[in-house]
Amino acid sequence: MAKPPDTGYTDPAAGVSRLPAAVPAPSPTGPMAAKADETVANYIRENLLDRARASREKFRDYLAAKLDAFGWRTAQRKARAVPVVAFLGMGRAGKDTSAEYFCHKTGLTYAGSASSMVLPIIADSIGVDLDTAWAERHNNRQFWIEWCHAFRHDDPALLVKMCLGSGDVVVGVRGKLELHEVQQQRLIDYSFWVDNPRVPVDPTVEFSVADCDFSIPNYGGVTDLYRRIDVLVRALSTPHLKTEGT
Repeated sequence: MAKPPDTGYTDPAAGVSRLPAAVPAPSPTGPMAAKADETVANYIRENLLDRARASREKFRDYLAAKLDAFGWRTAQRKARAVPVVAFLGMGRAGKDTSAEYFCHKTGLTYAGSASSMVLPIIADSIGVDLDTAWAERHNNRQFWIEWCHAFRHDDPALLVKMCLGSGDVVVGVRGKLELHEVQQQRLIDYSFWVDNPRVPVDPTVEFSVADCDFSIPNYGGVTDLYRRIDVLVRALSTPHLKTEGT
């Protein structure tokens, strides 16, 4: 998979001047500042709560900008009666593809998954560059889920808020407490499990289709998945959603 989208916040369709200014992630330090051939990744799953707290402090301006944008975008969505949809499921089940096509059909914004939102922070904690952290994430899923649990310890919905501060669709929820908190806070209106039996069970996904509102079968090719998303768009259509060709 290609490198995730830029984690800065922009909205060319809206009044950009009204949005909180995007804050870039701090420059890398420690191992990340070393030469590439000298970098040693720290995937040790010890003292993660302390590491995550240190990361939240270091990236406090970055996080504050994301949360400010979340408040702004939430108000805009409510004013326009735009539903918030989450695509959930196992790793590589088709969640990103579903979100991208859904936004293509509706004119909403997909800014990337929860993993892409936290990428600059976790890469700094691991001690590698962004490309390396992103490329290695599937081989280090257990570290990522435990680190993210520690990172959102004080607010289980933090990563979802970051997603919704940059876009309008949620992808990448994995923790059962995280999903429960998101549902309790009504941050999402509908959760869709992308059901793909062709991919292995992902042990870092702590819930199942039974915890979601609906299931989208992804048993065939991408055009079949697109057709099912078209049906979803029609079902959710409001006067404020641009539904081209549906």
